[in-house]
Amino acid sequence: IFVTESLLPLLNGICIYFANDEEIVSQKKLSKLISENHINVIQTTPTKMRSYLMDKQNLGYLKGLKAIVLGGEALPPDLYHQLRSSSDARIFNIYGPAETTVWSTNKEMTDDYITIGKPIANTQVYILDETQQLLPIGVAGELCISGDGVGKGYLNRPDLTAERFLHDPFRPGQIMYRTGDLARWRMDGELEYLGRIDTQVKIRGLRIELGEIESVIATFPAIQLAAVTDKRDDTGRQYLVGYY
Repeated sequence: IFVTESLLPLLNGICIYFANDEEIVSQKKLSKLISENHINVIQTTPTKMRSYLMDKQNLGYLKGLKAIVLGGEALPPDLYHQLRSSSDARIFNIYGPAETTVWSTNKEMTDDYITIGKPIANTQVYILDETQQLLPIGVAGELCISGDGVGKGYLNRPDLTAERFLHDPFRPGQIMYRTGDLARWRMDGELEYLGRIDTQVKIRGLRIELGEIESVIATFPAIQLAAVTDKRDDTGRQYLVGYY
């Protein structure tokens, strides 16, 4: 992520400020850094942004921001609503693993429905089943990435490279990266992130996507975080449990 946070702004004549250790943990000191230097773009993770919003006395700097860029993990709906009510800045939800040079899709949030948007330039995104066949709109599958940003593999890890970096079955000569993330296409052409593939469970013959259930639980205004898992009772009967 340092590449995007340093080289990209410098190539466009933008000045960069790095928060020190104290400013990272102190909302008051961070607010001072941003205000005194007229900083108008901030990039961080949703978790760190949430921790900043807990200090209600030092949120004035949000009013001067033009853009808030969030990435590295899923953007919770309640956090987005908090930011929207505290700032007039443009809010961007960014998705992409390090293996594809960090950013692969982006979405400027303009409505209440959280998505990871559409692929950036020179990037192709596929939603595939277990046999690497394309899935139709609305059907969840593994999110795979191809294009100029995809790396060559893992250093000194040929086994893991062979598992994750495959030949693109739709574009000869290109490499496709299997993210292990679960997603689906929406009718509007945007991607909806649903969690990790390995959170899928099977109960009474039905495939259950735990990430989908977590997403629904998280839409309730009073809930900040949610986790869903499967358990078995004393008789071996499998059931779902939700934590919030």
